[in-house]
Amino acid sequence: MLVLWTSLLLAFTAGRGVAQTEITGFFDIIHTYQLAQGQTDGFKINQFEIDISKAYKGNLSFGAAIAYNNLHGNIGLSMVYLHYNLLSKEIKHPRRSEEQEHAGIVIGKFDVPIGLDYLSFASPDRPVVSQPLIIEQTIAGWNDVGVNLHLNKKYYRINFSTVNGFNNGVNLVGDLVFKITSDFRLGTFHTSDFNKRIERKSWISGVYLFAEWKIWEWKAEFIRANGIYGGEQDTLNENHRHDGFYVQIVADLNKRNRPSPLFFTLRYSLWQDENVNSPLPLPRKIDRYVLGIGYRLNDYSSLRLEYLMENPQGEKRFDRLTAQLVAAF
Repeated sequence: MLVLWTSLLLAFTAGRGVAQTEITGFFDIIHTYQLAQGQTDGFKINQFEIDISKAYKGNLSFGAAIAYNNLHGNIGLSMVYLHYNLLSKEIKHPRRSEEQEHAGIVIGKFDVPIGLDYLSFASPDRPVVSQPLIIEQTIAGWNDVGVNLHLNKKYYRINFSTVNGFNNGVNLVGDLVFKITSDFRLGTFHTSDFNKRIERKSWISGVYLFAEWKIWEWKAEFIRANGIYGGEQDTLNENHRHDGFYVQIVADLNKRNRPSPLFFTLRYSLWQDENVNSPLPLPRKIDRYVLGIGYRLNDYSSLRLEYLMENPQGEKRFDRLTAQLVAAF
């Protein structure tokens, strides 16, 4: 199956008039030890992805990706899109984080650009293994088919997307970022899911900040959701409302005057249920603490070790230790 998908994608990039073709990818392997239970989950492939993009005729580019789904144990199409650049002809291969000034339109299947964490879905872009808890409970790894319009300027960035809804309708998504300085950004976003009768069934709202200074990087997001749980529509309670936040600090010693391959991560996440009489069998509140250490083997691969402790209100504490090898190409 992998050979078939790869052959199809290579055929997709073939042809005359190609200005640029780029093939990249990554994978990571993890090994987890449940400390409280004293048991191991063994070695597992966590993520695997091959990305192919083709740019030609100035403003136009295409992209596609195949990825391994570790939940279902299969490989499928995770991304396929057309990107048309309205202002500049210099952006040949659009990235998850587009920093060059331009306006563009994306049509196809893509990671929905809201908040900060969608930029870290790929394991090479995340300094630890796990997602923040509030992201897991709300946005998760939101990837869908639709249209995205974006405008990136020196002091702000706007994203507007319309993607498939949960109720045979449409989900409208907006994200606005203010670039206070080159190293400090504030943003806000909102999503609303409408059914085919134009009735709003669920929504997610959030605010976030990102800052860098010397070796330090700070990220924080606050998210509130209604009718959405774990990246899916909440079928047990359509009015289920919950919220939370995370704060993450990364110290990258490679940015020192005397570089070191080590980097350290500290993250705190909080999730809480706002529904007093919720029918869901969930704790009212969960705290999650994550401590990570990483070592860069080279520019494309690294070793990480993550300690995660979760403290659900009224339930037994859970903790685990996960080792990870990440390699990109």
